[in-house]
Amino acid sequence: MLLTRLLVRNYKSLGKVDLELGSLAVFVGPNGSGKSNLLDALRFVSDALSVNLDYALRERGGINEVRRRSSGRPNNFRIELNLSLKRWDAKYAFDIEAMRGYDYQVAREECRVYSLETPLTQEHHFVVERGSLKEASPKLSAATTPQDLYLRAVSAERGFNEVFDFLTRIAVYNPNPAAIRNLQDPDAYHILRRDGSNLPGILRQMRAAPERLERVQEFLSKIVPGVTKVEPVVLGPKETLHFFQRMDNKNDWRFYASSMSDGTLRALAVLVAAFQTAVTVAGVEEPEVALHPGSAFVLADALIEASESRQILLTTHSPDLLDHEHLSPDSLYMVGMRRGVSEVRPIPKEKKELIQHKLFTAGELLRQRQLELPVVQDALL
Repeated sequence: MLLTRLLVRNYKSLGKVDLELGSLAVFVGPNGSGKSNLLDALRFVSDALSVNLDYALRERGGINEVRRRSSGRPNNFRIELNLSLKRWDAKYAFDIEAMRGYDYQVAREECRVYSLETPLTQEHHFVVERGSLKEASPKLSAATTPQDLYLRAVSAERGFNEVFDFLTRIAVYNPNPAAIRNLQDPDAYHILRRDGSNLPGILRQMRAAPERLERVQEFLSKIVPGVTKVEPVVLGPKETLHFFQRMDNKNDWRFYASSMSDGTLRALAVLVAAFQTAVTVAGVEEPEVALHPGSAFVLADALIEASESRQILLTTHSPDLLDHEHLSPDSLYMVGMRRGVSEVRPIPKEKKELIQHKLFTAGELLRQRQLELPVVQDALL
């Protein structure tokens, strides 16, 4: 299953972004260029469908903080996604319109799914405009409202259910070592939380997929020499993590998460985010943060491997991560801010050829500032 195309218009700093995506996408660009906003657009879709649209907007400060700011103040923002699912190809899109003050409405929402199992492609679809169901096939009886997404109301219907399931299992991560160190209440949620705070519960669930848990342990031991294993542990009504670290030739010493470094905790969270079984798309913001540069290559190894079974989207400033020989130049995108608007583009053909012919690595091009959008010079008056 794959998110094959992402179109975003007027979301936060993003003007118009239209991307074809593969199983791995890496976004590079200066600070403040809009990389995080691109991943947040996907997280917005997941939040709006998992909870509701009002929650997704309030979490980001309201409609006026979500729509792009400009002299023209566009009233609408749009997110459109093309999906390749197990039994369906699908397109899902919505436009959210700002009203007076902090009010909003769904100006238009559209979902089309095409069956891959019938001799003649069978289409199920709906179109909703400002709370009114304009088209539907097959006939749908769920009530509409201009303040929420209709896909939530028809999430049990054939075809639409697979779209809903895929989109609600998109997750974006920026692990917080302080949150991971704290003793946690037991958490049965099946997806790693954005800050990594429910790592003990997810590691416990990953015992059902021992091969994935084993890969997490193996990569962590390469990133943090001496760490042989990590396990969830219960302390009264709370839970945390036990790290087993080889301190001599005979014994592993145990350390609680509260004793581990920021880099160790972030690395574990990133690995679990990538290898967990419950997500369809895992976005990770700057996975290299707090890591020794020499560990970035190992982390890249892990993320490339994980992308074989689920889609991985990354933002990074790390030349060391981009130096990995198996990182395809087709997966690299440049993000830049031009005249106050974020733009995203695949790296140019000539830069791809330099990497493919092994004249430069992507990391070397990043160090030389060759993976940046050209600056637009304003015309002289």
